[in-house]
This record gives sequence, structure tokens and C-alpha cells, in this order.
Amino acid sequence: MELAAHILEAVSRRNVTLAEAEVGTGKTHAYLIAAALVRRGRVNDFWLRGHYPDQSYAASAFQPVIVSTSSIALQKAIATDYIPEISRILMAHGIIRTPLTCVIRKGREHYACEKRLRAYLSFEPDGKTRELLEPLLDKASSIDLGDIAGLTAYVKRKIGVSGRCGDNCPHRDECRYLRHLNNVQSSSHDFQICNHNYLLANVIRRSKGQRPLIPHFQAVIIDEAHKFLSAARQMYGVELESGTLRQITDDIRGFTCEKGESDEDIQKLAVQLAGQNKRMFKLLNGRIPESNCDDEAERFMAVMDAQTARHLKNIRNIIDELGLALAEKALFEKYEGRRAQILRELEIIREQADVLRSLDDMIYWLEKPGGGAGHDTLLCAIPKKLNEMLHRDLWNTGVPIVLTSGTLSASGSFGHVKKSLGLDRLASARLTETRKPSPFDHRKNAMLYISEGC
Repeated sequence: MELAAHILEAVSRRNVTLAEAEVGTGKTHAYLIAAALVRRGRVNDFWLRGHYPDQSYAASAFQPVIVSTSSIALQKAIATDYIPEISRILMAHGIIRTPLTCVIRKGREHYACEKRLRAYLSFEPDGKTRELLEPLLDKASSIDLGDIAGLTAYVKRKIGVSGRCGDNCPHRDECRYLRHLNNVQSSSHDFQICNHNYLLANVIRRSKGQRPLIPHFQAVIIDEAHKFLSAARQMYGVELESGTLRQITDDIRGFTCEKGESDEDIQKLAVQLAGQNKRMFKLLNGRIPESNCDDEAERFMAVMDAQTARHLKNIRNIIDELGLALAEKALFEKYEGRRAQILRELEIIREQADVLRSLDDMIYWLEKPGGGAGHDTLLCAIPKKLNEMLHRDLWNTGVPIVLTSGTLSASGSFGHVKKSLGLDRLASARLTETRKPSPFDHRKNAMLYISEGC
């Protein structure tokens, strides 16, 4: 109850708060009850009109609360157990009149695409896979691939929603994924539940002025906050894989233009792009210090300099030319879908190459899943000033935020987490904190067993 009261006050004052609650304090109930009162009591809606200048006055009354977690299991528990339970209790006591509602947000690759599903089934997959997939054809079935046990990652990639839906899709008018998007984007839901990566993707899109993934919200609860920094490093970081450009250029070499069209310029640029990619990764791999060449290691030092920056600049410039040439050519119809996908992939790689050129602003390393030779190399980088970026894009926006976990402090201090996440840049009046110890007496309720054979 004390924790819920602290969270309610922090959100009402539009603060950012650190709330450490050890096992057994009931922190999930605490923040959900506080968040439900904030949502139904419309505590912050009109205060945030300056943060959402494009939103009408009437729409300000319908702003959900975001709940972000690290684990899928907790997301499901919140949606199917905690919120329905709290909703029943609040309704039984007349505190709310209608049930609390929520939606779980996931990336599009987690949902089945009708067109890709039917195309995959036409190739006669094995009996077990067909048995798993055929129920998805039922218009009343769920398209969430997470609900189907036994699907391999390969099959999910083949049938999941990929890229933007085209207007010429034969299933567009009855597309269940588009209906799903319309439903989850509605501001009528009390809670939007997602993982840390999805929340940060929304934050980054908003910071760039792009269309947000989640509708305007009036508060954020970040549970399992001890894992938030790791997610931020992933989302603000950049990864360029040696095999990605190789696969794209191989695909482009297989394209054929319509009669009367020459593809010589496209093929030439594809060869140049593949060559720049190969030379850059050969250079990076050749610079790995011998002391860092453990056969079982997966992460290595990356030595970046003006030469690697030139390769990245060349990759970016070639992608500009290739993208333009590829977009203007009249290809046979069977290549249209793959061309659109490649153009999107090239644009992403162009952005990655641009970021990776900022040698003074990034921390670099190489990764080789599985280690040793014969594996694709991943060039990775994260911003040196990640804490400043989080402060700018998230903490300093004026939206109230609660970070909670059982393990946020170190030796009773929040100093480390504040510094690493950029929270120490907030005005002291906007940052509050609380610690709630576990009610469990571990000394009386725990026993250590030691084998006599040790």
C-alpha cells in the first residue's frame, strides 16, 4: 500500500521515480492499482497537452498508461491475471464502472500474414507443420504466432508480417493483421503492455518526428527496470552484419529487367557494394589482436579508423546510387515484391553506415556468433552518450515515469542506475525514489543443503 501511494503521488506530480521493491512486496499490484486510478481519474491527460500538440482537447481524455516489462511471461500474467483481478475488485467496490482493458503490443513479425501463410502452405510443408498452420486460415483464429507451440523460427520468418502491406494485396480488405492494428492503436484501452525494446522503438520514432507505434500516453511504468539499460543499448546501438549485404547483392544479381531495359548499371553497383562490404570486414577481422583470438570467443575488439570510415562512406554512397537505379528499372513482375523489400533493407543499412562513421561518438566491437572462422561478422556500436540520449528522449519529456524492480540499488544507493541511464541529469525536484524491503524472513525460511560427497 505504501508503494502504491508513492507511485500514485509520483505520477500525479509528473515525476520520474525509482521504486525498488524486493520479492514479496506486491509491486505489480501496487503499480497497476496506482496506474488504474491515474487512467480512470484522468490525472495527467490535460497537463500533457503541450507534449502532444497535435492532439485534440477531447482526445486528451483518453490516454492510456504504458506498462513495459522485460519478459513475455510477465506481460501475459499482467494481461490475463493481474489486470482482470484488479478490475473485478475495483468494480465490486464501485471504484470503477466498467472493466479495465489492455492490449499487448508486439512487433509485426510476431503475427501471421495471410498472403505469406497461403504461399508457404502451397509448397506442401511437412505434415506436422501443416497441421500447426492450417488452423490459422480460420478467420476467427488468432494470428499471434506466439500462441502456436512447436513453430520453428524459420517457419515464423516465412509466414510473419514483413515490411509494409501493399495496396495490391489480394487479402487487404479482410486482413486480420490490419484489423488487429486498428484495435491496439485505439486510445480506448486503459493499458498498453509491451517489452522494453518496443517502448524504446516508440520513443526513438517520436524523437525523430516519425509516426509513433503507441498512441499518446499519460504515464509509463517500467517493470524489471534492471534490464532497461541492456534494451537501450540494443535499440540505440547499431549492428551491421557482413552477410546481410552479401545476401542482398546476390539477390540483385538474380534480377532480370523487362525487354528493352538494361540492368548493366544495377549489376555493376551491386558488385561494387559487395566489394566494399567484403574489404571492410576483411580489414576489421585482420585487426583483431592475437590476444583476443580465443577459439571460443564471440566478441572481439574492433579497431576503427579513417580507412574503415571511408569504406562506410562508400557503402552509403553506392547504396544511394543503387537504390535510385533499382527503383527506376522496369523489372519482371515476379521481382517486384523482393525489390520493394531490398529497397527498405538498403535504406536501413545506409542509416547504419552513416551512424557507424561517427568514430568519436561510438564504442565499437565485433561479434562472431559461434566464434572462429566461417561465421558472419557483426560490427556493433553503441553511443558513448547513451545516458544523454535517454534523458533527452524519455526522462525529460514531462511524462511521468516509474522504474521499478527488485534489484535497482547497489549497497542501498541508486547512484549507479541514475548515472548509467541519465537520470542524474534531471532536476532533483523531478526525481524521487523509494525502497521497500521484502517481508520475507529469509534467515528463518531458507535452508542450505550441502552434499556429503562434496
